[in-house]
Amino acid sequence: PFTVYFNDYTLGAVDWYWDFGDGHISNNRNSINSYTNFGLYDLDLTVVDGYGCTSSVTELDFIEIEEIDAHISVDKDNGCAPLAVNFTKSINFSLDIISCVWDFGDGNLSNLNNPSHTYLNPGSYDVSLTLFTTQGCSKTVYYNTIDVYEKPNIDFKAVPRIACVGDSINFIDLSSQSVDNWQWDFGDTGNDTAQNPIFSYSNSGNFDISLVAGNSSCKDSIQLLDYIKIVEPKAIFYDLHDCNNPFSVD
Repeated sequence: PFTVYFNDYTLGAVDWYWDFGDGHISNNRNSINSYTNFGLYDLDLTVVDGYGCTSSVTELDFIEIEEIDAHISVDKDNGCAPLAVNFTKSINFSLDIISCVWDFGDGNLSNLNNPSHTYLNPGSYDVSLTLFTTQGCSKTVYYNTIDVYEKPNIDFKAVPRIACVGDSINFIDLSSQSVDNWQWDFGDTGNDTAQNPIFSYSNSGNFDISLVAGNSSCKDSIQLLDYIKIVEPKAIFYDLHDCNNPFSVD
């Protein structure tokens, strides 16, 4: 509630009738009224002097109880731990905000206007922002949830690691169970999104293998250099002949 103190300075008045515009009235000379709802309120004061004469004054929209319209925005609300998040507040309010308190939901607070915070541990965190005005009012707004996930453990193997041109190589994902998408790079412009792809090389050489894997919110990667070796077979024969072993062609 917003409490207002009303003082009358009318000379010679002996009776008073205050109408605060919110359904509350008072017959005290100096009165107090607490407004519990937002809005504009007219104020009416009628006084009576010792001769029975009356006088009234009405002030339209004299009291304004304004709600603080505030919102929280973030640059990201999910990802791998550690997750750095930038928080921004937007306020629509005609009066001055003198201070604010951010609660990041993990036991950490901040008094900065637009803070940054890093979540170190996996979990779901509710964020709140409390604003304080020069008139002693406060308003708390909330942001749904910041979801922080444990970074997946990415690993794989290939069978075989040494093969001929055109041979099939089985790539086997060994990542943690939280992984549900894969991006393979076989080092020769070839790629695949299957969990356990089969791939063959058309050229010989040593090839780096990269795997980016995770879920929609949290991914990690691994690269193994010169992990696959592709050899090209060479046909070689020797011509061994002498007088005792003449060369002949059938």
